[in-house]
Amino acid sequence: MTATPADLETLRAESLARVAAAIEAARTRHATQKAASAAKTIRRNFGLAARHRRHLDRQDNT
Repeated sequence: MTATPADLETLRAESLARVAAAIEAARTRHATQKAASAAKTIRRNFGLAARHRRHLDRQDNT
């Protein structure tokens, strides 16, 4: 079976669509990972700040 120019153009378009979908998925994954990392940092900083406040409170009470 010989591929017609229309068949080749269809294959090319489908291939480009797959590549575009893969790039978008990678971008979404990257953004999700960055957001998760930022949330983890914020939670850690709040925890450290609370720990520091408790430390200062203990010093004030002595």
